[in-house]
Amino acid sequence: MKNTSMNSIICSEQIRIGSQSAIAQDHQAASEMCSTNTSLQKDAVMENSPAPLHNSQQPCENDSQKRERRLMKNRYVAKESRRRKKEYIKFLERQVSMLKMENNELKEMINFLKGT
Repeated sequence: MKNTSMNSIICSEQIRIGSQSAIAQDHQAASEMCSTNTSLQKDAVMENSPAPLHNSQQPCENDSQKRERRLMKNRYVAKESRRRKKEYIKFLERQVSMLKMENNELKEMINFLKGT
């Protein structure tokens, strides 16, 4: 009986360590994906935006063009912010799920050890 409880403790400890490692890997992957997507999107925005004009070519843009560009950029940034927030929420939900499972396993182990 003692050997079985030790195996159970070792097994649950390995599960706990594995789940913490998986959480860290999920968070790192989400962070890398966000930074990669952000840098790629910045490159895409720069490619799609017109080359800066010198003062000799165009004295100044009118206010409505400046405003329109600013609004478009703000929409894009807001959309990306919402996307990153959704990814982060999904990551947190996965983490909560894994921690709940670990908590249940630890509760079962406590009940098992109390019973011996």
